[in-house]
Amino acid sequence: MTVPQLTSAEIRSTLVDALQLDLVGPTPVDRDHAEEVLIQAPSKWYLTGSLAPFGAKPDDRSDPTADEISDEIGAGDSSEDSQTPAAAAARKALFPSSMGLSFLISQQTKELQATIHWGDYLPIELEEDTPDQEPDDKKKRKPQGWKRIPQTATLIVPIAATEDSFEIEIPGGSGLALVVNGCPVHDARFTAGTLSVSIFVVNYRKMQFSEKDTTFAFQTCLTAQCEEGFVPRSDLRGIDSDDRDEAVASLQCRHDYEFAVGHNVSALAHSTHSGHCTEVCTTWIPTANVPRVEPAPIADVKLGMRALADAESAATIQQMLSPMVTEYRTWIMAQRDAPIASPYAEKVAQLLNDANRACDRIEAGLQALNDATVLVDSQCRNDG
Repeated sequence: MTVPQLTSAEIRSTLVDALQLDLVGPTPVDRDHAEEVLIQAPSKWYLTGSLAPFGAKPDDRSDPTADEISDEIGAGDSSEDSQTPAAAAARKALFPSSMGLSFLISQQTKELQATIHWGDYLPIELEEDTPDQEPDDKKKRKPQGWKRIPQTATLIVPIAATEDSFEIEIPGGSGLALVVNGCPVHDARFTAGTLSVSIFVVNYRKMQFSEKDTTFAFQTCLTAQCEEGFVPRSDLRGIDSDDRDEAVASLQCRHDYEFAVGHNVSALAHSTHSGHCTEVCTTWIPTANVPRVEPAPIADVKLGMRALADAESAATIQQMLSPMVTEYRTWIMAQRDAPIASPYAEKVAQLLNDANRACDRIEAGLQALNDATVLVDSQCRNDG
């Protein structure tokens, strides 16, 4: 039997899907697990992705097994030599009662389409594994399971600049609501009339103390669609930053934009190659594609360590590597002539000066090979 060969991207995707199913639960497009049956309460089975009822007591909004895990970790070393002082009790992490998105829209947009997906779980009795029971076991309660009921609601949300938020009841949500707020953006970088909009899914269900998981909303997902497209926003944190890494990242990513941010959850934007985005959604396990960085091809350059180690003379090594220096200087000069926006001009000049200094050092290193001792040392290092 031939086992199909998977690419690294396919393997990573499989791992992410497994992580999603294990930590959050079924996604809106996962039909195989849409009506799954759990043998344990979903609040204990899944670690994230759920919304607890708003206003519920902390004990009802926290993981009941968190203290048990803490105790197990703390009981790792009970020897007399263990002098580590006991750590203070960690504050319980509470399940959120809301999650949502914030984004920018133009003044032409008067309404949005919001789609909400979630899962409700209802307790059911499971069949016994062994049907043949002793007479005394007839009164024994059957084991309880939890069946998932997939839920979806789509509604049109009117958008206008308002001082106060407003609520829209989610059809079939049994207490779930959409809370919307829109306020004007006063920033010269954006066209007049641009609005900043925030949309939240809030769980206003009444807590049921007997079966509290029936009032939770699991695997919540919010999608917002805008026909006119969302307004892109660049990250300007690094422009005036004293942090070199932030400043360089801001320069390198100056053409990258975000269309939405998440609250208690991550955001994902679906944009075209032209940068137009008409749909944003929430995601509990964010992923991103990282472009591969490929070095520019340079003709007549030999960088193999074996070839450098076997070179007969300093002149040979210099001939093998000098085209790299020439190409580097040509690239630096081309970057100095490239137009750049004024906020980044100072940082560009600094980086190009650093690049020119590095190029000088490479050239000086090649000239140092004329020293026999340096040449032997270089050959030994490349041979090692």
